[in-house]
Amino acid sequence: MADTGSVGELAEAWRCAVRALGGDSELAAGSGAELEHIYASPSRSYHATGHIVQVLRDSQALSRECGLDSTDTATVIAAGCAHDVVYRGHAGEDERASAQWARQALSAAGVPACSSDRVAELVLMTIDHQAPPSDLPAAVLLDADLAVLGGEPSDYGRYLASVRQEYRHVGEADWRSGRAAVLRALLDREQLYLTVAGRHQWSQAARRNMQAELAALEDPDS
Repeated sequence: MADTGSVGELAEAWRCAVRALGGDSELAAGSGAELEHIYASPSRSYHATGHIVQVLRDSQALSRECGLDSTDTATVIAAGCAHDVVYRGHAGEDERASAQWARQALSAAGVPACSSDRVAELVLMTIDHQAPPSDLPAAVLLDADLAVLGGEPSDYGRYLASVRQEYRHVGEADWRSGRAAVLRALLDREQLYLTVAGRHQWSQAARRNMQAELAALEDPDS
């Protein structure tokens, strides 16, 4: 069952971001309701309301710590709202479809093209979670999206169980090999988190969590 998070928090964050980006929050009510409905789908275990709401909360906190202005913060929040709106388990395709959804929904709410394109650009960066060093709004979004990796071991365990549930159609051997490849790629990064605040808050715990998971995946008796 998908985690519903705080009812209405997601839609309200979307409407506020639309307004801050020059659009009409009333016109955004429909797309806000659509976001709430999609993320609350029972078919979603991890990429659900709870995850999105936490990304928004972490994005707000990081935006303050990093000194983002109101427009950049709204851009990050809008991208956070939309970045998993299309989720079919096809990496790359899902993010591109989510970026297109964001662009169309923002345009329909009267957000100028330059701002809606920028939101879509941030959504696309969640494909590989890489951003230029100078792009602080992108760094904030990407760090917030990966913050779950740096949680307490019990929280990480719940995260892992919900991700596995979404990939329940994948056999155990394929799951282990695919998941291990993802973990190795993340662990090989010199910096997992792109902001100073993100590194201080989550880096050590994230590496411990991923190393423990990888060891379990590589243990044939686990």
